[in-house]
Amino acid sequence: MRFGIAGWPALAFLGGTLLAHSHDSENQEPVLPAPETEPDIAPEPQPVPAPPPVAKETPTIPSAASVPIGPPVPAALVDHARRLAADHQARTGARIDTDTLRARLGVPLHLADAIAAQLT
Repeated sequence: MRFGIAGWPALAFLGGTLLAHSHDSENQEPVLPAPETEPDIAPEPQPVPAPPPVAKETPTIPSAASVPIGPPVPAALVDHARRLAADHQARTGARIDTDTLRARLGVPLHLADAIAAQLT
């Protein structure tokens, strides 16, 4: 009984294979050629209109105070950095540098640069 149950998928595969390969190739329907059609005629390209003239204006340069430097920094993180900077200056007498600020806050360098720019 077990061999009959275990051998059933193999017998089914063999039978399906034999059925698939037992067709007679002489009885196939002939392949008809595709009906001939007229070749498509491409439409003539339309001229592209010229862009309107651009008025030359003097570019305005925003002031350095209004340009944000680096990624946006949460206000709570800036407040914490201010406390760390004040503590560092009280202990050492020197302003905190970016590398020390980055190490104390545990943030990436580009974020530490943005925070240091807001501290000044």
